[in-house]
Amino acid sequence: MPISRYSNRFIFNNKNEMYKSIMYDKGLTEIRQYGSPRLGYPNKEQMRNITKEAHIVVSGDRLSTLATKAYGDPELWWVIGWFNQKPGDFALTAGETIYIPMPLDYILTLFGF
Repeated sequence: MPISRYSNRFIFNNKNEMYKSIMYDKGLTEIRQYGSPRLGYPNKEQMRNITKEAHIVVSGDRLSTLATKAYGDPELWWVIGWFNQKPGDFALTAGETIYIPMPLDYILTLFGF
């Protein structure tokens, strides 16, 4: 079973007026959604246990493709994005160096998996 970036996140009922027309169109009185995660960055001690594999971004690179190559699972794209503070593919710039954090098992323990 893949590890979802939505694991360990709270779900809340959003009744904000801003979504009133959307809720009305769908016959809803509220929208259930995930709260924003509070992801800390590794401290110095944790960084000592992380190996970083450098990757120079080329045009067309996607975090999911890099995750498939590194971890065998495209759904773990968020690990690479989190480590490099890149929220999505749009934040990648050709020519820049990003890092693939390893070992995956250790990285996931930082999130409580």
